[in-house]
Amino acid sequence: MKKKLMIKFIIIAVLGILLSIVVKYFLNSKKTFVSGVSIWHKDMPYSADPADFDFMVHNVVFYSVFSPLVSEYKVGDIKGIIAESWRASSDFTLWKFKIRENLKFENGDAITPEVVYKSLKRIGYILSKKKSHNGLFEFVKGFDSLANINSPFVGLRLEGNEIIFDLVRPIKNMLSLVSFGMYSIVHPSLFDENSGEWKDIKQSISSSAYRVSKWDNEQLVLEKRSDYKSLYEINVPTFQEIPKIVIRWDPKFRNQSDLIYGTSDENLITEGREFFGGITSEIRFIRCVSWFVPGSPCYNLEDRRILRTYFYSNLKKLGFNVVRSFFPVDMQGIKEIPSGDDVGSDKKFNQDLSVNSTNSFNPIIKIGYIDSIHKLADKFALTVTYQNMNYGDLIKEVAERPKKTTVDISTNGSGIYIDKPLEDIQFMFKSKEGVNIPDTDGRIMEVLKNDQFDPQKVNELIWEQAAVWPIIHYAIGFWATKDKFDFSQINLTRVPTAFELIGTK
Repeated sequence: MKKKLMIKFIIIAVLGILLSIVVKYFLNSKKTFVSGVSIWHKDMPYSADPADFDFMVHNVVFYSVFSPLVSEYKVGDIKGIIAESWRASSDFTLWKFKIRENLKFENGDAITPEVVYKSLKRIGYILSKKKSHNGLFEFVKGFDSLANINSPFVGLRLEGNEIIFDLVRPIKNMLSLVSFGMYSIVHPSLFDENSGEWKDIKQSISSSAYRVSKWDNEQLVLEKRSDYKSLYEINVPTFQEIPKIVIRWDPKFRNQSDLIYGTSDENLITEGREFFGGITSEIRFIRCVSWFVPGSPCYNLEDRRILRTYFYSNLKKLGFNVVRSFFPVDMQGIKEIPSGDDVGSDKKFNQDLSVNSTNSFNPIIKIGYIDSIHKLADKFALTVTYQNMNYGDLIKEVAERPKKTTVDISTNGSGIYIDKPLEDIQFMFKSKEGVNIPDTDGRIMEVLKNDQFDPQKVNELIWEQAAVWPIIHYAIGFWATKDKFDFSQINLTRVPTAFELIGTK
């Protein structure tokens, strides 16, 4: 009897030792996931640099890490963040922003007017060097004559505690423009003082409510700064701030996350979730990446139209409703392109077609995209190969136009402020940091020379050029665990990414 008890004791002791070893291993392991509110996004972030802000996952992550001068994320309000106040000349060509006192980065360094000026001048220089037009800095006096980052910038000045924008034309919606995350204020040690280049793509020093406490290949963790005093007024007794946010992108974590960043048409209501997002202003489309590469299946206009016709036809056979308008029809003056202008063909390409894979959970993309690509291959004698190309590399090739692109076809997405679309459309075509919608014959750029252009004319030219095939319009936002989150404070006409305005109940 004693022998049996002794054996049991030894077994229990051994199991205890093994359990303690396992627990210790997981506590010390770099793979251990930190507890907190979990968010799933289909894309992995690749850069902390605000110059890469237009990639949606960076918008989600870094709007809460870096602060702009002002923010329009509070419902019904434009709030000064780095800027305490502002004023404009009567003709809106001169804007002055008074920098708030006693603000600090996460490392304790002061956010001074000099730091703010350096940060804004840095992004202005980068845009100038790339000849990239983002809707703001190209209208700042001296933008085109910046020889280097230390050159005088006559249109961006520091006078006392004020940052002054001196513009070549009136900009009435300046506050909306400078609220864009690309113009967020960053610590000067993060970029090279001579070239403006970001030193380490994963390095950040928070100027906002959250700091990055962990970033590896499986997760990025944001933690609320204990030294940060929110400038937003939230008068909701049940509102509780989120102290820690764990962002993951591996599909296996999607369904177990508290918040899923997705689209309004995914319909996760049956899974006990509710959707919080803006109006139907997002655009998902197919991009003919290699439209400028001779010998590519996408090179000839007629071929692009042939491929688009059959691609659409197959999507319809699968039961999907395909839009015939790049811009959402909720935009004023936008109409779908009438049917009957498509071209059918029995042509045999006998070419290779390289396709960018997608991890989208939107049904029309997840199911329809791959199925329709296979049908194109069968119909037109195309040999399909698949590549996994991340968004950053894709946009780099789109902007630089190499002699040979990695892929010929890719899904892509963008969004537009349908209440103020003209600036956004300019950004889509002229910015090297944006989505870079192609203009294959120069006619769209001619239209955009007039500030008060007709968006429907651009819409029609996008259709005629057939380098972009619109698929679906939708709202984008969070599918949240039902009754757990409070989105009452955040402006849902914008993508909801200011985490200090999202609470738990």
